[in-house]
Amino acid sequence: MGFSTRATAAAFLGLTVLCAAAATAPACAEEKPEAFVQFDSKHYDAALPLLRPLAERGNAQAQQDMGAIYVFGLGGTGKDYVEAAKWFRLAAEQGNAKAQSNLGILYYQGMGISKDRSAAAKWFQLAAEQGIDAAQNFLGVMYDRGTDIPRDKAQGAHWLRLAAEQGYSPAEFNLGLHYMDGTGVARDYGEARKWFTKATEQGETSGETGLAILYQHGWGVPPNAAEAIKRYRKAMTEDDTLAKVGYAEMLLDGSGMAEDVPEAVRLFREAAARRFDKAEYWLGRLSLEGRGVPQSDAEAVRWLQLAAELESPPGERLLGDLYNQGRGVPKDPAMAERLYRQAAEGGDDEAKAKLDAMARR
Repeated sequence: MGFSTRATAAAFLGLTVLCAAAATAPACAEEKPEAFVQFDSKHYDAALPLLRPLAERGNAQAQQDMGAIYVFGLGGTGKDYVEAAKWFRLAAEQGNAKAQSNLGILYYQGMGISKDRSAAAKWFQLAAEQGIDAAQNFLGVMYDRGTDIPRDKAQGAHWLRLAAEQGYSPAEFNLGLHYMDGTGVARDYGEARKWFTKATEQGETSGETGLAILYQHGWGVPPNAAEAIKRYRKAMTEDDTLAKVGYAEMLLDGSGMAEDVPEAVRLFREAAARRFDKAEYWLGRLSLEGRGVPQSDAEAVRWLQLAAELESPPGERLLGDLYNQGRGVPKDPAMAERLYRQAAEGGDDEAKAKLDAMARR
């Protein structure tokens, strides 16, 4: 499991959402400037000509609001990410937390500026330290993935918890994944269910998927295929990729419904097209077995290498098996051991058992 490219989008979930929250008056002002009154009232046509001179004179909140206007194309401006980045940067450099978070998102996605994940992490860190929940979530996901910062699941869980405790629904789901997988925190299916439920209550589609996974496997709840199917289908209506993968798994073994391997393969391919590691693992495994697709060790290796690139523990473990057996790749026990170790560090119990067996030889 994981975030966005690891099992859920999610993950890296909400990366395109930018904050256009209401401005607050500078602490030194007795009354809120009219520009902010108009912006707060969503009268953007009236706010724009009032905000611009304030922003040009260096008012950080006005600069943040100008950035938001250009991100969303408000006040008849049309979307202009280059202009948005300019204003967010000016505000961010003055310490405006929302602008720091928003600039981080632009860097992360390469919107209006060159994609730069290291710069994104820098701005997310600054905003997260000021309590911006979205930045805390993004920073947590970056630590989970090791995206241009050292991978640190405990740090990931720390920042996700701070965001989740503020009620930020993507972080609630992501923290639930931590508890479900036992990464960065002790595995606790009850806590996972709690956070997935909180996310679902706020309308977070991925929360439905998290609960479906628990019901599918009977983790912390009695196994209930019908409940899992219901929740997966609901999440799939919102194009949730993790839900498609879980539903495809149930189609493979006919759990709670008729077995349908071709449909499962179709769903796995859809998810793999989005670089979803678990789907790549399954396509590798099915290629190895010749189930639903032609048997091909070479194709299995290709899919499993893609999954391993995304640090999929089962993908790393199965690829390790191929290196250990010399199937589709030259036999290389040392490479197999390295892959098993990586999978074990990611929480794969089968990989841990294989390492123990190798140690006893």
